[in-house]
Amino acid sequence: WLKPESASSQEQWQRGNSHWPLQAALYEPVLGLLPRVRRPALLARGADDLVAAPGMIRAFAESVPAGAVRTFGASGHFAYLEEPEAYCAAVTEFVLANAA
Repeated sequence: WLKPESASSQEQWQRGNSHWPLQAALYEPVLGLLPRVRRPALLARGADDLVAAPGMIRAFAESVPAGAVRTFGASGHFAYLEEPEAYCAAVTEFVLANAA
């Protein structure tokens, strides 16, 4: 999930472990809900993300009319930790472009 060069701190691993009670819900299919998204949405992912499968990304791109996909080339699943400056810039740009 994380690239080796972006090792997380102990605190980050502990926060991640807080998600264990929610684990079962993580595997419930929700792709069918994508056509209901009517607001601009950004799917931010790392190029080496093993969670966001190509079919999921395609479903997002095809189902969300105002959707944008941003892929971070030096990241796995946690682009906000692995490329924080680029991630912040992309999210800021997306929010400002869609603020109305």
